[in-house]
Amino acid sequence: MPTDPGQISSPKPSGRSVAAVTVFVGFGMNFLWALQVGDRLLLSNGTHRAYCLRALGITHTPCLVSRLSRDEDYELAGVPESKAEVLSYFSRRRPPLLRDFFDQRLCKVVDTYCWQNVLQLALKLEQSRIPIDFRAATQIPHPG
Repeated sequence: MPTDPGQISSPKPSGRSVAAVTVFVGFGMNFLWALQVGDRLLLSNGTHRAYCLRALGITHTPCLVSRLSRDEDYELAGVPESKAEVLSYFSRRRPPLLRDFFDQRLCKVVDTYCWQNVLQLALKLEQSRIPIDFRAATQIPHPG
């Protein structure tokens, strides 16, 4: 991912950088993540995992719950939606439920191809010594 060098705090590059290359390594936690407002929960991350687990007959699994009670909580929890969007889910009389995915009247199974993206990254550092004409490289042109 191209990155503005000003966003990198350490290590400081020597010289003036134009761009930097960022490589993400590792993964986040694999828990289900729900937002709680009042007595209602909204599954914010892990819908596909929840569906697969339920389809296998598993009815209980760990879930990280972020309780949102103050305006600051939405930003601190890293909620991708705006506060108004999140609250709109909780204001509906009957929001979608996980069991709705298994209701044949509401769902349609569509056969499709499975794709896997494969990325290959190679980083090669090569140092060379090239002779230069030191006198020509250090001459300052005379004004005039």
